[in-house]
Amino acid sequence: MEICFSYDPDVVVNVREHKLRLFYRVGDPDVWEDITLLPVDKAGNILCGRTDSLSPFFIGVCCIGTTGNVDGDPDDIVDIGDLTLLIDFLFISKEKLLCMEEANIDGTDPMDIGDLTALIDYLFISFTPPAECL
Repeated sequence: MEICFSYDPDVVVNVREHKLRLFYRVGDPDVWEDITLLPVDKAGNILCGRTDSLSPFFIGVCCIGTTGNVDGDPDDIVDIGDLTLLIDFLFISKEKLLCMEEANIDGTDPMDIGDLTALIDYLFISFTPPAECL
């Protein structure tokens, strides 16, 4: 089913509306899935998503500041856990990440080994900060 929520653009402060996402709780209270149907209707201030059932929802932004928080750490810390999850996403399970934008570490599309290289470089070599969220 498709579910839509309206939002007040005056409340969305310092966030580009196209970055808004609709999250759905997947069972575990700490696991949220991005179910957003893009693009966001900025003219009508409506955000829609697709789900199979009803559960708590929230409207949020998944990438703020810089990229690299692939595992969704609430303190926005980029560490070895992010590296592990990015390797899993790119080469093993290919499961959708909580916030795909966070994995675009080199700032270029598509997400690929260049993002992995940039994250390794940031964590262990030059400490060059990841790209800004787009």
